[in-house]
Formats: sequence, structure tokens, C-alpha cells
Amino acid sequence: MNNSQTATMLLVGIVPGHFEAVVSQARTFAELWGAGILFANVDAARYSFVDSMDGSLVGMPLDPEVFDPAELRFDSEMRRRIGEIMLGSPSSWDVREVAGDPATELGKLAEELDAVAIVVGTREPGFVATMQEFFTGSVAVRLAHHQRRPVIVIPLAPVGSDQPWPWDEGA
Repeated sequence: MNNSQTATMLLVGIVPGHFEAVVSQARTFAELWGAGILFANVDAARYSFVDSMDGSLVGMPLDPEVFDPAELRFDSEMRRRIGEIMLGSPSSWDVREVAGDPATELGKLAEELDAVAIVVGTREPGFVATMQEFFTGSVAVRLAHHQRRPVIVIPLAPVGSDQPWPWDEGA
């Protein structure tokens, strides 16, 4: 990890399995702007609270039938892969795991950091992603309408002008 001090911060929301292109593009923006980066993964299946005993951030499942408090920890393999992509970059970077609604949590982090912008990727095509977006809405669109920072959306699976939109696949 590069530890140089940087006043300007870029917040990057990443999702396991679909983050390399987002990290790579965020690196480019950070280097152009002389910014540091916080890569954040939001576990939407949990909510977070501060453990009153030691002050650590703990995540609980949304399912009320399951009692499984666990300290929020960023995935070590994802951290390793980010390190490979960021190797040699002059930009400082770090990672954080949070829990809750992705747009809400990214908005809170952006405010905390006074981030210059928020970078997210597009959703992956497919039925499950379409249903998830139907019920919760697009994270990028919700961010763009609920906070004051620019939202940069990185295309993960762009389609040609002669191809169907990702949300029309399987229709």
C-alpha cells in the first residue's frame, strides 16, 4: 500500500467478482487528480452498528432469524488483487468494508472523506441483477440524486448499438 499523504480523496465502490475494471479506471482518475483512493465494498445483506464494548464496527444479517454478529472485514483476496492493480501508482489507497444499503453507505463515506467524486461500475447483465435493480434501484442513479458529488460510472459489460440493452436480455 502506498502511504503518501493526499488531501483529495476519491471514493470507489467495488463489488466482488466485478471490480478490476473499476479499480483500474479509478487509478487513472486518482493519478490525474493527484488524489488518494478509498475502495469500499458494501455488504447489502447486513447492516452495521458500533459494538459498545470495544467500538469496533460490527455487521449483522438483515434476516431477523439469524444472530451472527461479525466484525466487518474486507476480503483479503480482493485487497490483494487491488494491490496488484495499484502497484507502482503514486496514489495512496486503502480499503473499507461497510454494511447496509450501497447507495446510502457510499454517500455517508463520501461525506466523511469529503470525496472529490464517487466511482462505481455498471451492474452485470442477467436476471438476478435485473430483479435486484428493479427492487432497490440503480446505485449510481440513487447516488447521483441523493448527494452533491459527481458520480463516475465505469461500464463493465458495454453492449454495441446493434445489441439489446442488458436489462432486455432474456425478455
